[in-house]
Amino acid sequence: MTIPTYERTIPAELGGLSELHRELAAFLEEQDVPNKAWHDAQLVCEELIVNAIRHGLGERAGAEHRIDLAIVLGDRSIQIRIEDDLPLFDPTSVPLPPPRRSLADAPVGGRGLALVRAATTQFRWRSEGGRNITELEVSLSPRGHQRAGN
Repeated sequence: MTIPTYERTIPAELGGLSELHRELAAFLEEQDVPNKAWHDAQLVCEELIVNAIRHGLGERAGAEHRIDLAIVLGDRSIQIRIEDDLPLFDPTSVPLPPPRRSLADAPVGGRGLALVRAATTQFRWRSEGGRNITELEVSLSPRGHQRAGN
């Protein structure tokens, strides 16, 4: 039996994300991934890739850098691996933002990694050969998002 897998390498540029988004959506739809898991997988990929590009590139040209995305669909979860050659940065070390009493009280931005944590059952980072490797797991079960330790 073949394990459904999606793999793609893109330049570290925001311009290529819409095509990546469409391809990933088509892959998840083709595999009959439940709506909640489909949404969470898309959110996780988009947040981490956009953050890597926006915060990792600085003034450098994105076409010189690559981001590799691999998604493996299992029986119970979606395994996501994002690898890049941008400056080393551990997104799992970023503290959760403080809770706010209202939306009017909350600053704009700074919530993406909290959303990633909420959408995943595992969220790990490591450096290998000077590359960032982030591995995540999104549950296919609607109740699977109850967090075990990461």
